[in-house]
Amino acid sequence: MSAQIVMQATPYLFRALATHTQLTYVKLTNISFPEIGVSTNGLVRPFNIPFIPSLQHLYLGQSTFLAAHTLARFLLLSLYPDSQARTIQKVHLVDVYEGSIWGPRLRMPRIIGAAQALLSMEQQASQTQPSEGDIQRRIDELSDAIENLVSVMVETERIEGGDRGY
Repeated sequence: MSAQIVMQATPYLFRALATHTQLTYVKLTNISFPEIGVSTNGLVRPFNIPFIPSLQHLYLGQSTFLAAHTLARFLLLSLYPDSQARTIQKVHLVDVYEGSIWGPRLRMPRIIGAAQALLSMEQQASQTQPSEGDIQRRIDELSDAIENLVSVMVETERIEGGDRGY
């Protein structure tokens, strides 16, 4: 039997997963993420992948509408030195798309760029302004950490349309 996790069910699935305290490996395939956000009481807010206390490995395959900034937010939570989410050891992305399967795949440069943008916004909002050298050092450390944590793979090749694995 094969089933697809539709975007309306994804927030509920992740909320349920976050309640499990012994969950170390999650493999989800054929999952569609909310395109715009999650509606709560008429308000639309961005979808965030929640903190799962014991999660070590996350595998997402054949996934659509996963925005780079959504994944970057999740990764930043796991990379903060004082974070409870530091249990994450590996995130595998296989045939993951930012939009539909006919659009571009989610690639490492987009993930790193989104994480850098989020980091810059946080630094602008903070009370203390770090020096340019400190900012560049944090950006370099962040890029290296994401490259070590995330693997992006192309398994399914298309005959036409989209990025065809490039």
